[in-house]
Amino acid sequence: NGGGVKSILPLAAVALFALWSVYSLTLHARAIAHANAYGVGAASAAWVNSETLAYARRHLAGERPFINAYAPLYIQAEPGEFRNYRITKFNLPDAAKEFAGRSGGSYLAWTDATVMYYNTADLLLLPGLEVVEELRDGFIFHYRRPENGAPPPSTSAWYDGLVAGRAAARAGGFTLHLTNHRLVYVKEPCAPEEVAGWFFLHIYPADAASLPEWRRGYAFDNLDFRFGPNGAVFDGRCLAAVPLPEYGISRIRTGQYVPETGALWETEFAVGE
Repeated sequence: NGGGVKSILPLAAVALFALWSVYSLTLHARAIAHANAYGVGAASAAWVNSETLAYARRHLAGERPFINAYAPLYIQAEPGEFRNYRITKFNLPDAAKEFAGRSGGSYLAWTDATVMYYNTADLLLLPGLEVVEELRDGFIFHYRRPENGAPPPSTSAWYDGLVAGRAAARAGGFTLHLTNHRLVYVKEPCAPEEVAGWFFLHIYPADAASLPEWRRGYAFDNLDFRFGPNGAVFDGRCLAAVPLPEYGISRIRTGQYVPETGALWETEFAVGE
């Protein structure tokens, strides 16, 4: 009997190893499928369907632009291919140094679709960027090193362009700007404690049928967000740039509140012609 048990043990070990291998491969396959559907790599749906990256493929074929994916920035491996080869990876502060060290122009394709840790407002950390194109899910930026050794602006030039249009509203020390695809919250001077708590955004459509199906029983789209993950405080400026839906909007109500004490401020304004 002892010999029979000893002969079975190796077979059992092999069977367990085989089962574990199949299980591990299944988990790996599921992880790849999830990453492709929701992730940040070159095969993900977010990457493939990004309007910003499609623009870059059309207009920057002869360049080697920087591309944001997940948290870091990547520089494209070869002109014209425009895939995420994960070549020359930079975090935002390092990328600022890389931009400043380049004698010629550099392009940055920044898409919100693949960002998890950084957002549009964090680009205040990259001084000297200018907007080439604002798209539904991102921006195309251009950086040119200042001539005669002059330092770059203390904050990005794109900031001034982004908020240069007519202010939609002012409340709570914030100025709210509407761009083609975003509502931009600006406060300056500003300190981190001034953007504590939550912000809410109620978007009233011109046609209620435009609302997502799960919001059809309501009069508006609703978004609550914390400033930290959706905004940035840099050089005495607080900035958040929140994407808006593509359907027609009649009016917007937004404000800031602290759960323990309630509303700090709120405002409502019309959108459209």
